[in-house]
Amino acid sequence: PAHIGYTNAKELAFLLQLAMTGRLFSAKTWQKLTSLCVVDQLNVCGGENQTYSTGGFQVERAPNGNLLFGHHGFGGHFCFADPTIGLSFAKQK
Repeated sequence: PAHIGYTNAKELAFLLQLAMTGRLFSAKTWQKLTSLCVVDQLNVCGGENQTYSTGGFQVERAPNGNLLFGHHGFGGHFCFADPTIGLSFAKQK
């Protein structure tokens, strides 16, 4: 979650955990950041339909139906948060 920033998966997951638990943003701000603004629009770079939130998060649906907020990183990293169950996770390539 930084422009041209480089970090590791553990720190990315921790940052999203802080955000969704109200320790980085207020609950009201987190709600605004995760409001959907683009739903199932074609991503011309990836060729797939993508959903985005007003905070710039990519939105995915988990197998259990929950919405996940995060980003597929350009360097092979990705990080997502599931606010419904309070879990954040990241993978580093």
